[in-house]
Amino acid sequence: MNYTIQLHTESGSFSAPEGKDVRHCNSKAEIRRLLERWVDTVSRYSDEPCYVRVWKGHHNDVTDMYPDYEATLGARGGFNLTFC
Repeated sequence: MNYTIQLHTESGSFSAPEGKDVRHCNSKAEIRRLLERWVDTVSRYSDEPCYVRVWKGHHNDVTDMYPDYEATLGARGGFNLTFC
């Protein structure tokens, strides 16, 4: 299945993504790898939580589109994909 994702954080070190600032994945494992890299990047600058918003399908612009899922890493490194 194709997924469209956006990387988000509550840190003031990064700006909010625009609607066209998306990446595409082909599996949930790929989403997890991108999320782990994002968490590693954000943790270098702050302790703020970060997450990934996920849409089903291949979209080039997600402006005004409600996400299908939100992906986070748990306290012990577990991958959580919850419905929005």
